[in-house]
Amino acid sequence: MPEYSLSTENTPANRSTGQAAPEAASVQNNMAQIALLLDQLTKAVIDLRERVGKTESQFSDLLPFLDAMKAHVNSFPAALREARRSEVSLQQRVEELSSRVAEVESRLAKGQTAD
Repeated sequence: MPEYSLSTENTPANRSTGQAAPEAASVQNNMAQIALLLDQLTKAVIDLRERVGKTESQFSDLLPFLDAMKAHVNSFPAALREARRSEVSLQQRVEELSSRVAEVESRLAKGQTAD
């Protein structure tokens, strides 16, 4: 990285008229500040690139799990419908069994009253 200093000694502008020296010093100060800001920006960009690289590697580790979750989430409504169907089917079977039990009980009740 080039070195920038804020000193204004022995510059060609200082050797000329007194009016040019403050302008040259101002320009030189501005250039030094710009160089400092560019250095800070460069470091920030490098840091951000490193963070992006780490984030991408972590995301690539999570991607298979996210795909598996997506498959399960997509199949969940179908599984829920199937559970409802089986619940309805089970409810029908229970009603059939209940009616058979009631029929058997009525036969037993009729048989006991006939005795």
